[in-house]
Amino acid sequence: MLTEGRVAIVIPNWNGAELLRSHLPALRGELGDDSERVQTIVVDDGSTDDSRAVLAAEFPWVRVVVHDTNRGFGSACQSGVEAADAELVFLLNSDVHVLEGFLEPLVAAFDRDSALFSAAAVALGEDARSYHDTLRRPRWSRGNVAFQKLSCQAVEAAFASDTAIPTLFATGGHALVHRQRFLELGGFDSLYRPFYWEDVDLGYRAWKRGWPTVVVPESRVIHQDVGTIRTHFEKKHLDDVSRRNRTLFTWRNITSTGLLWRRHLLPLLGKIAIRWLAGDLRFYRTLGAAMRRLPQVMKTRGAEKSAQVLTDEEVWARVSGD
Repeated sequence: MLTEGRVAIVIPNWNGAELLRSHLPALRGELGDDSERVQTIVVDDGSTDDSRAVLAAEFPWVRVVVHDTNRGFGSACQSGVEAADAELVFLLNSDVHVLEGFLEPLVAAFDRDSALFSAAAVALGEDARSYHDTLRRPRWSRGNVAFQKLSCQAVEAAFASDTAIPTLFATGGHALVHRQRFLELGGFDSLYRPFYWEDVDLGYRAWKRGWPTVVVPESRVIHQDVGTIRTHFEKKHLDDVSRRNRTLFTWRNITSTGLLWRRHLLPLLGKIAIRWLAGDLRFYRTLGAAMRRLPQVMKTRGAEKSAQVLTDEEVWARVSGD
């Protein structure tokens, strides 16, 4: 049983009335006797559907924080965390369905490691068997940070001991975070607006301060993967935003001069020189979009470096799985 003020749950919502109807009852049922001690906050991020009416009529036990206009995922999470009165906050996407016993193992991870920044639940696919997106093993690929996709067998082998496993970051949709550390880091950075890579950035900055993120195999959720972003934007636009933000993440966070030049800048210069031969104008457009945000990167890059406890190489060694 959780003590009052230990955990709050924050759910960002944008035009997700039907998702709330689908998943909030399971959350309420799973909290059970703890439902009065675990505050649940839905941040309605400028919805134009009937989300607010649904929450008021069908889920009166939920506290609602309202944004009059859509501010984006990061801002919605920030408002929720600021409103929460708890040591730990579980960030939960509206398209994620919690499973039995999801919360206690995450809290226990913080009891075992007082330096922890976040503990992530294992996300399963809609069949409740396949792994949706679990361990993040970072790799450098053609000048960019990428993530190795592990087979189900490799994931199961990693989870065989039921011990928490270090990972680079926790997806903002099913992770328990240390509230004070989240706020100290400034939450999800507006640099990455409107979406993508803000959770990678947050986890990485926490690691460099000596605050780890782990995946907890005993905690399970189902990621329905029908969130509102994909229903409101074309895939081409989403890909372009992701490419831009991947570059911004590297510029903002990789402060090891040798690593930055060898792994990113030299390959990037090569791409700049030859991509026009293939008529790849999208490469130049997304790079230009990143360049326009470079002044914002430079405002924070120095502060991040001065605050680091671990070097880039040390962080990669702890989360790469090698």
